[in-house]
Amino acid sequence: MQHAPVHEVGLGLSDRAAWSRAFGYACLVFAALLMTGCSTLTRSSFDQVRLAIADRRAHAVSADQVAALRYAQIAVEGMERPVVMVLGNVDDGRQAWYSGDRRIVFLRNGLLTGTAGMPGGDAAGITVDNPAVFDDLREVGDGTRVQRSYDWMPGYRYGVQVRGDMRRGPMVQVEILGQNRTLLRIDERLSGPGVDALNNYYVDPQDGAIVKSRQLVRPGKSLEFTVLKPYREGGQ
Repeated sequence: MQHAPVHEVGLGLSDRAAWSRAFGYACLVFAALLMTGCSTLTRSSFDQVRLAIADRRAHAVSADQVAALRYAQIAVEGMERPVVMVLGNVDDGRQAWYSGDRRIVFLRNGLLTGTAGMPGGDAAGITVDNPAVFDDLREVGDGTRVQRSYDWMPGYRYGVQVRGDMRRGPMVQVEILGQNRTLLRIDERLSGPGVDALNNYYVDPQDGAIVKSRQLVRPGKSLEFTVLKPYREGGQ
């Protein structure tokens, strides 16, 4: 079995002060959801979030902080600072994740389908012709191809066609919240008008879930997603 060094998968957890701020931003999201009634978050749950980040000596998001909150959480990197996002709602399998600074990412089975409020521009929509390929990447074979369509803003670039060519990678060691996990890496080479990029997916070999990924948002810009606390259907 091959093992890749942690830095290969771009965990980017060294900016501890930024992580501490990021968890604070997530707290603001919960406050907004609580006031607007857009979530089932209760006052006691919100107080629990506040207590989880009350110790300003904490320099990074911890496993205990994540576990203390019953809501699903992901980490997003690739912007000017790392951000912790919380699951706001699920609409027919499409998950909307929110940060405290009013940014949103949309995921379906770990696959990026759109963003809103990102600095520099958004993918207003991302579709693939055969989304079932991403339902269980353990089954993907070298040479599997998908056709993507991107809508980019600003610029009103709609329906940009991008080809994705899949390739199986090795099993790698990834550290998440202080624990090492052995995951299967799948690479997707993207090519199209103004696009030459690589998506990476790190898949749980037990259930096929995408635990970590690096995915293109717009030409020249990718984001990294790490599942801190997964969404469980039927309850957060």
